[in-house]
Amino acid sequence: MGMELEKAWPDFKRDDFVAAAVANLEHLELKARSNQICDALATYLPGDFEKAAEVMLASLAPLDAVGEKHNVGISGWAIMPMTHYVGL
Repeated sequence: MGMELEKAWPDFKRDDFVAAAVANLEHLELKARSNQICDALATYLPGDFEKAAEVMLASLAPLDAVGEKHNVGISGWAIMPMTHYVGL
C-alpha cells in the first residue's frame, strides 16, 4: 500500500505510514488490523479529503488488473481500510 500511495502522491511519508500501519499487527484480528491501517491513512494522507481521495483513487489497481498477479495498484483486502477511511 505504501509504495502505491507514494507513487500517487510523492509527498506521502511511506516509511512512517508503514511503521504506524504494521505496529503489533500480528496481535490483532482482521477488523482491528483494518482499523489500525485506517488510522495510519488518516494520519499520513493529505488533510484535505478531496486530495486524499484523489491519492487513494490513483493508487488503486486498474480494473483490468484486479484479480491478476500484476503487483500494480492496491486491490484485494487492502481496500478494506481505505473504504473505512472514506466512510469516516
